[in-house]
Amino acid sequence: MKLRLFLAFLALSTFDQLNLVSGSHDGDAAAYQTLLYDLSNRIDSDLVDVLRSNFKLPTNILSTDATDWLIVEFTNMVHADVAESHSSNSTAEDWYNYIVNANDNVDERLRKVLGSKYDPLDVAREIRRLVNGRTIIVQYADWIYNEIMFEPKVEDIPGFRGALDRFVQKGIDAKHLKRIKSDISKMPAIYNRFVNSLSELVSMTVTLRSNYIDQANAVKKSLESLKQQGLHAVRDTVVNLKGLEDQLLQALVDLYSKVGEYNAQRITWSQSMMGIKFGKK
Repeated sequence: MKLRLFLAFLALSTFDQLNLVSGSHDGDAAAYQTLLYDLSNRIDSDLVDVLRSNFKLPTNILSTDATDWLIVEFTNMVHADVAESHSSNSTAEDWYNYIVNANDNVDERLRKVLGSKYDPLDVAREIRRLVNGRTIIVQYADWIYNEIMFEPKVEDIPGFRGALDRFVQKGIDAKHLKRIKSDISKMPAIYNRFVNSLSELVSMTVTLRSNYIDQANAVKKSLESLKQQGLHAVRDTVVNLKGLEDQLLQALVDLYSKVGEYNAQRITWSQSMMGIKFGKK
């Protein structure tokens, strides 16, 4: 009887340990908040504060006002202090709506100007390219907005959950703690460079979107004139708009790429804090 009780206890104990190793962290939990919570029980709170301010981008970095955020370089920083310039109430939603707003589209009006007349210059195809470009712009704006506004879940990052579970088990020794403190001291300067670059790219998207809107409004005012000028004038107008659209799309691609670099940096920081490599090799 005692042997059976011992074996039952051993089985339950083994099951609990395996469960702790393989699934102790909620896959739906916010990834970096979970990491910071685990770290808060192992390192000083002032170090956790620095991590907290570096592991998330300011949400109103997405702004229609380029002066909303000003990141200044600090030396010998303990905390990642961010200098805020609240020159407007512009929000990330304002930026998103400004980039994707369909009210400034002129493709339908240009189609009406084109009508069903003979189209040897294939102006209709150029208009379709304009519409397709706008679809891609909306997709990139969606990606950028979501990447900045919402933290990934634990299960969204390959290997992150398993690394967290192993980290909880192994803890932090003196050597690892020394490396953590060294890496944290370097974070604010890296973070500030990211935010500066992202602020510039966001500002560029706003400027390029403004350029497109100005041209689109000019086209709206000249529709009757375009009808009189003929196909070549309509085609030149569409091609010009497409060029401005392509510039905006490239700026969004660059912005999305920079956000991806920041996300990769957060993975590197996470690996350093846990002392565990994870993800794709």
